[in-house]
Amino acid sequence: DTVLHQAARASLDRLARDLKQIHVALPPEYGKPEFNDDPHEYRLVGDQADVGIADFDQLRFASLAHISFEGDPRLGIARIVYYPSELTPDNWVLRRADHLYPYPEFEPNDTDPILCENLLEFKLTYYDEEGDENDRWDTESDDHDFSSPRSIGIRLKTGTEDRSVTLQTRVDLPVYRQPLEEDE
Repeated sequence: DTVLHQAARASLDRLARDLKQIHVALPPEYGKPEFNDDPHEYRLVGDQADVGIADFDQLRFASLAHISFEGDPRLGIARIVYYPSELTPDNWVLRRADHLYPYPEFEPNDTDPILCENLLEFKLTYYDEEGDENDRWDTESDDHDFSSPRSIGIRLKTGTEDRSVTLQTRVDLPVYRQPLEEDE
């Protein structure tokens, strides 16, 4: 279906543009967090969305791809969150939250723009420096030595169970943080 394909393609294109303008704190600006430190404001966190459906992920990151919807002329590094939201029972959408500093605590909001309707799947795969696949990522975690992924795979399925479109892409990140050594 052409309309479904165009909507899914537009959503993937927006996410890819946002990721191509990602902002990652690098050493010496970034140092390994100490016990009880607040997480870094430019962290990337990708995990399963907390909506009880296994096929929906959520992604938070910092990017220079800020879009103002209230006419705010400021530019800067935005905290962007892609997340699923239920419009009506069994009718999911993909939303995009976008906030400039000071970053509010993320809360799903019905006023966040909808990028894709009739969402059936939103899955992300994170690739490390060796090309290994990971289904979760947190740049503030020692699971990946406080590094950022080198690329992110995106799988988006939209439509109905009877008629759907699935698109996939992989975005190489233009900036990434190497794994930190023990003394950093």
